[in-house]
Amino acid sequence: MNWDDRKFNILRAIINDYIKTAEPVGSRTLEKKYNLGVSSATIRNEMSDLEEMGFLIKPHTSAGRIPSTSAYRLYVDNFMKKNALESEIREAVRAEYDNYMLELNNTIEKTLNILTKMTNYTSLVMAPRLSSLNVKDVKIVYIEEDRVMLIVVTKEGLIKNSEIRLKTYVTLEEIERINNALTTIIKNRPANEAVNLLSELVEGLSETENRILSEIMPVFRSLVENTNSSKIYARGVSKILNFPEFGDIERAKHFIDSVNSKEALESAISVDSDDSDIHIVIGNENKVEDFNDCSIITANYKLNGKTVGTIGVIGPTRMNYDYAVSTLDFLSDELTKHITKIFKK
Repeated sequence: MNWDDRKFNILRAIINDYIKTAEPVGSRTLEKKYNLGVSSATIRNEMSDLEEMGFLIKPHTSAGRIPSTSAYRLYVDNFMKKNALESEIREAVRAEYDNYMLELNNTIEKTLNILTKMTNYTSLVMAPRLSSLNVKDVKIVYIEEDRVMLIVVTKEGLIKNSEIRLKTYVTLEEIERINNALTTIIKNRPANEAVNLLSELVEGLSETENRILSEIMPVFRSLVENTNSSKIYARGVSKILNFPEFGDIERAKHFIDSVNSKEALESAISVDSDDSDIHIVIGNENKVEDFNDCSIITANYKLNGKTVGTIGVIGPTRMNYDYAVSTLDFLSDELTKHITKIFKK
């Protein structure tokens, strides 16, 4: 069946109305509220065609129609407008960032709060990967002769640690010499570069000390590489309860359980660094079944032109795409600027 301007206009009106009201849309409503230039009967016939094409769904309890995932996808790809936020809003957000400490965890917390407040959706921030951060300090802490704690601290405020059981007995003096060597070699270097620098024997250390270091290095490498699966922070999870389509307790519970699941979130918002800056997944396009009634919009933030993390929102499929995309586009740029300041301090 062929598309024409009339079908486009009717579908766009249905989507806009349903986004605002959460109520199935009928032909009379469209005739009264929108200047479509055709009769209610003609609108009804076009809606029937759109339903056959898979763009509209008829709920059992209503004479009206609601948009399908395909309809929202068509809307996003063809009709959505990314508008600049009002200058007052932009300046207020910049002021909030400027008044905050240049520290990574604080910045993540601030971003979550701003995003939730601006959109009223559940907000997400995927923290920067450890491999993209700069090492401020690496310390091996003596616990007992065959057990130590490895602590990695980045300039950006991220701390990772892991307890290690050694095959070689170690003394406090050996630990001190190894720590001095580590500080000299890798301090203030990117974590992934530090891994490569410590892949061979370290001059100035004894054979025993290098053997101890070789037992510790796989753990250091694991901390760096495994953190490429970055921690995902969520805020405003209960916001979904504000939307009538999630009034069903079981439906809401499944959503909340999935947002609180690290595996589900990683699967839902994993964004490849080569992807476009804004990524929109709608309804049953989601990999996670509990998000099939939701849309997820994410935006990358960067360091030196390279994607290091992601921010996003999860809401019902009838979310205000224009505003959500505009907000994420602006916030990802501001977060990029703030992250750059943190890395350069």
